[in-house]
Amino acid sequence: MASGPRKRLLGLCLALGSFSVVFVAIPAGSRKNSKVPLGVYVNDIKVGDQLQGDISEIRPYGAFVDFGCENNIHGLVPSTRIMEAHVRDVSAVCWLGQKVTVWVTDIKREKKKTKVALTMVENHLRPRINMKPFQALSTSGAELTGIVKQIVSYGMFVGVRVGSQKVTGLLHVSKIGEGFQGDVRKIASVGEMVKVTVALADEQTGKIHFGMRRASHEERPKSRRGRNKAWPENTVRAAE
Repeated sequence: MASGPRKRLLGLCLALGSFSVVFVAIPAGSRKNSKVPLGVYVNDIKVGDQLQGDISEIRPYGAFVDFGCENNIHGLVPSTRIMEAHVRDVSAVCWLGQKVTVWVTDIKREKKKTKVALTMVENHLRPRINMKPFQALSTSGAELTGIVKQIVSYGMFVGVRVGSQKVTGLLHVSKIGEGFQGDVRKIASVGEMVKVTVALADEQTGKIHFGMRRASHEERPKSRRGRNKAWPENTVRAAE
């Protein structure tokens, strides 16, 4: 039986001859069904911070991560920042409750809400690439030694180091050898060294695209097969 304010509200609704939907506001900071303990304060977060959390929601455009922040703030990892390559189907690589390591890329503090943008790829935090050396390499056609970071259906992402810069770029299947139409996994596997050239260094987007002159699996040096973690050094001269 309703009583007090609730009884008066019910009587008002009946008197008006209409139905009302009452929305109950959950106190900011309550974390129902959350397994991540509170411990992060929104005013202490800054760009570049590394956080641990659980994926709490999956959307076509990305995944929300609960990283234990006050006021029940969950950060968004866009689909372009889940992996080196753009993820077309977020639900195929992420799942609810998945424990992830993320880095803060942006914070928007508004009067009523704070939005935190995250990435699962640490390389996204690196300073903007100095394109001049890579543009020079694109003109010269010099080969670089790189390491395969990720393989996708349309090519592979290769990491190279030139001077003090470490960059990851796309080697598209159309840029592998002449008329190559096979499976890129036959050329190299993740962690393996490959020879690439700089096909394009886009100043506007900050992206590097690679090419490969030879696509034969047998041409790879046997000593370089296997999984590597170190970025190979390139002593190619290029304008800084």
